[in-house]
Amino acid sequence: MHKEKYKDDLLINIFHSIIGYHFEKIGEGIYSPNSSNIQFGLSRLKSVQKTYLKFENALKERGDLTSYTQYDLDEYKHALSMLEAYLEGSEHHMSESDARIYHFYMCEQHKHFEEIAKEVDATYASETQTEVKNS
Repeated sequence: MHKEKYKDDLLINIFHSIIGYHFEKIGEGIYSPNSSNIQFGLSRLKSVQKTYLKFENALKERGDLTSYTQYDLDEYKHALSMLEAYLEGSEHHMSESDARIYHFYMCEQHKHFEEIAKEVDATYASETQTEVKNS
């Protein structure tokens, strides 16, 4: 029943196709820092943070959050919080180069989480299909 409950509720759908746009706008807040770019980048960063909170909660709800994935998520959330502090101007010891590195990490590591979502979704789909065949 658990697998059936979540088989159509795909984790990959949590990562909307617009997330790449969010990453771009966050980058503009770092690479072309003016008031509007910074504020818009910060608002897009908050959207990414909400997306990852939703992803983490969905994994927990399903019982699919491994200690490895939790560790990766904690690191990712740290990078997001560092970018947030930089864009807010509250992280005075962080240089633009540091922010660029965190931004790169955010973009690249996102691919890892998409793969995790796809793997979990595939597991639910294949186990549900196996159950149907065995019925």
